[in-house]
Amino acid sequence: MLLCFVGYDCNVPLSALPLKPIDQIQLLGNLVGNALEAAALYQEKSGSAILEVRMSHHGGIFIVEVVNSTLPLPKEKADGLFQHVGVSSKEGHDGLGTYIIADTVSRYGGNLSYKYEKEKLAVKVKLPIIKS
Repeated sequence: MLLCFVGYDCNVPLSALPLKPIDQIQLLGNLVGNALEAAALYQEKSGSAILEVRMSHHGGIFIVEVVNSTLPLPKEKADGLFQHVGVSSKEGHDGLGTYIIADTVSRYGGNLSYKYEKEKLAVKVKLPIIKS
């Protein structure tokens, strides 16, 4: 029996961001798509997985948090995620999605942080809601 927990908590719509619609789609699509793929691979091996997506705002900052189960990541890969094209947590992937995420966040003056610990990857994106 396969078990998977998927949580979604959206307190603010993505459309509230001052991003072009294509960039909204690329950002959220890559964040959730990458997390879903990694959680599915983990679930195949372990029998269960988690995927959580939270969107909120604090002051003038829009926050997207994605936490997912993932297969073990060597330190070199974990350290290089979101830094360069070609680094992926999944075998046979080119890491383009993580690069697109990092590039989008950077172009809109945001902040990207992530943490890999105990076969879970947590990614947090913070973007200003108001254009400067």
